[in-house]
Amino acid sequence: MFTIPAQSKPEVSRIGMVARLDPWKGQRLLLEAFSDNFAGSSVRLVLAGSPAFGNEAFLAELRKLARQLGVEGQVDFLGHVTDVAKCIDSLDICVQSSLRPEPLGQNILQYLARGKPIIAANEGGPTEWIESGKNGIFFQARDRASLARKLSTLAEDAKLRERLADAASKTAGLMIDEDVAHAHLDFFRRVLDDPRMSDRGRRDGQTHK
Repeated sequence: MFTIPAQSKPEVSRIGMVARLDPWKGQRLLLEAFSDNFAGSSVRLVLAGSPAFGNEAFLAELRKLARQLGVEGQVDFLGHVTDVAKCIDSLDICVQSSLRPEPLGQNILQYLARGKPIIAANEGGPTEWIESGKNGIFFQARDRASLARKLSTLAEDAKLRERLADAASKTAGLMIDEDVAHAHLDFFRRVLDDPRMSDRGRRDGQTHK
């Protein structure tokens, strides 16, 4: 298991999400919940990710919504980020607010691996990795008020953020990208070294002659 020291600061200055810009990923929901608590404050909302799969207009919609909610000057649209770890490290609270159940939720694994306080929707893949109140907290999926309450709770409680961050970095089963690559390499080596694969290759060759 890979762990890093928990990352938590006494005060919250940056709340964010790392995910491609897509309506179902929940950036709009996060933007609305953020405005409910932090409009006019020094806290910033960071949205890292670029539009994909024909969703280019979604970025314009989010910018317009930020203006309407009065938080335009507090929202950073970073676009595509190459150094994901550095981006996550800059955040004080990390959010996953997908509007439909994620089969896995890669950003959840990335948040956990970097030892960050996490708020996530209470369905889908994240529920397999997060124990609410221990290494992250859940909000009611698709519920703006619920997300706003959790953002407020976490922003106001430094000790809770510290405890969640510490547990996040110790979540069982986490691996860095290099570990995953090595695991795949070991698997393919075992498959290719299996004598049955050689026998099958010879049979297939004979079949196609």
